[in-house]
Amino acid sequence: MGELEEKLKEKLESGYEEQIGEKIAEFGGLLSKSAAIRLLCKQNNIETEKMLVLSEAKNSPLTFWFSAAVDRIYPVQEYGNGAGCSVRLHLSDKTGEATLVLWNEQVEQVKGEISIGDYIECRGAYFKGGEIGISRSGSIRAIKKLAITPVPMLTKGICNVKGTVKEVEPDYHYVDKKTGNEKSLSSFLLCEGKSCRRVVIWEFPEGTKKPDVGDVVLLEKVEFKNSEIQFNRGSRMVKKTKAGQEKGLLKMISIGDGGAAFHIGEKKYTASLLEALELMGIRKVPQGISEKTLILIKAQEIAGKSVKYKADGQRLAWLAVEK
Repeated sequence: MGELEEKLKEKLESGYEEQIGEKIAEFGGLLSKSAAIRLLCKQNNIETEKMLVLSEAKNSPLTFWFSAAVDRIYPVQEYGNGAGCSVRLHLSDKTGEATLVLWNEQVEQVKGEISIGDYIECRGAYFKGGEIGISRSGSIRAIKKLAITPVPMLTKGICNVKGTVKEVEPDYHYVDKKTGNEKSLSSFLLCEGKSCRRVVIWEFPEGTKKPDVGDVVLLEKVEFKNSEIQFNRGSRMVKKTKAGQEKGLLKMISIGDGGAAFHIGEKKYTASLLEALELMGIRKVPQGISEKTLILIKAQEIAGKSVKYKADGQRLAWLAVEK
């Protein structure tokens, strides 16, 4: 805490001791001096976290921030009895390697925002039990994205590629010549427009589900060779949209005599007031608030966000707001 204390003393000068005392008193005397120093540093725009490289992280008793490359993202683990979920990322920089574990709402970051091959910046990080975690007040973001290669422009080597699944083929069973064990492989066509490439899945990572025809998927850390996309144990599949889903920008939600209208991209879909509430995840209308008012309040919160949706003609059948 010595370095922070010196910075704060320099900033506050003669008022240092007085403001420390006031901050501790503000919390009924329950705040330690070190915690008061950290709060005052934040209030005075003094950087409270030190930038560390991965080789230094395990020796840090305080929170820190760092940047590193994402080498692998393991399948999401879900726990029963409402215990939430977690996901682990293997990271590296010029000094070493580390495992980053994300919990619950933080897991949403790896469902399309952060991919294998990205370079990320993490704030509010701490080291515990041999792994790096991110505090609730911390953040994780991609500061350099690995480009997604279009299907028609695939060339030999490791890449990330996105497309629509077509013609899922039956599993092929074979005997591994090296081990004598029976194995199976899956395959499907990944297409962008009229350009398609065969994806060969040698091994599904645990927890990864097979895609369906019509799914839009992002394949990470796959290898393109012999005119095929090779998906191995270290690869990852992220479903961007499921079969029958569409994706667009929710511009606004308006209310009319016939119910609610959802303006997504250049299209407009309708729903009754009750249907609109259900689509927006509202199961109960508080007493004293009308359905229309509640819809408009929620609309202000989600307007301008990207959404996934399903429509039955002009009727909106399903909606999910992306975080």
